[in-house]
Amino acid sequence: MMATKGHALLSASSAERWLRCPPSARLCESYEDKSSDYAAEGTDAHSLCEYKLRRTLGMEAEDPTENLTWYNEEMDDCATGYATFVLEQVADRNFDFLG
Repeated sequence: MMATKGHALLSASSAERWLRCPPSARLCESYEDKSSDYAAEGTDAHSLCEYKLRRTLGMEAEDPTENLTWYNEEMDDCATGYATFVLEQVADRNFDFLG
């Protein structure tokens, strides 16, 4: 059985809360981590962005689209734009970690 990914203690989605009240991060560990459709869509978007970025950087990556519940043309366009943006940022800073 594959273990499910738990929510990060200091997740970006709850950063405003734990930055304003640091003890809340540990306090919230005792509550069930409830998911939402928005979180599931975000997870799909992150998977697609990772795939597109890896391919743009010339890395091997498995296309996740057939396993994405929330995949649509808009998400695909946004993920392509994200990968292009990151590549532009890398090029602008003359990083040479690919060669």
